Amino acid sequence: MIKPTPQQLQAIYDAIKQINLERVQTYGRNAGKGPFVTIGEKCFMTQEQVKNILRNRVANWKPQHFKVYNLAKRYVKIC
Repeated sequence: MIKPTPQQLQAIYDAIKQINLERVQTYGRNAGKGPFVTIGEKCFMTQEQVKNILRNRVANWKPQHFKVYNLAKRYVKIC
């Protein structure tokens, strides 16, 4: 698999962050789980680990990093 470019990662991170902001503005602080938490649960990672992957803070990409990236891409397409 080819590692995504920093621009691709940043675009997905920004899109998910915007979705999260809209969700909180619409439903308030008790809106339930956000997108980063949902993606993290599917990959057995924390919210911060998912954010670090999408911010391109990972030196050596492993299969679980690609899984997070693919889930994030799919999440953006659905929303």
